[in-house]
Amino acid sequence: MVYPIDIIEPISLPFTAGVDEVGRGALFGPVVAAAVILPEKVLDDLASPLASLYQGGKVIDSKKLTKKRRCRLASQIQSIALDCQIGIASVREIDRLNILQASLLAMKRAVLRLKYRPNLVLVDGNQQIKDLPIPQKVIVKGDR
Repeated sequence: MVYPIDIIEPISLPFTAGVDEVGRGALFGPVVAAAVILPEKVLDDLASPLASLYQGGKVIDSKKLTKKRRCRLASQIQSIALDCQIGIASVREIDRLNILQASLLAMKRAVLRLKYRPNLVLVDGNQQIKDLPIPQKVIVKGDR
């Protein structure tokens, strides 16, 4: 019997996902998070196409890049990534939960939408994602 892909249970293979939010400082609108999953074997390949993100051994914060450069790098990341998903927390959820909890909720939604279940999630920030059934490692200032 053939099943639609969206009802197949996520498989567990040696993948690492990274997740970060955007829009946390915005006055209006939702908070959005993106989760990207990469097979461990391609992590070394990132240094080549994304080398322009590094300067003096440090990662450059994407907010310091021009829009054109961010778009070009996003395209490169998507071509390398096994999967990339977004999660959103609405303005209503921000008002009800607070911006931090809404950001973590958006991150959780992004991770849970991934086609494959990672064996580790790298979370930008200082708090783990509540009730996420996947091991996590928080990385303070992981976007810098």
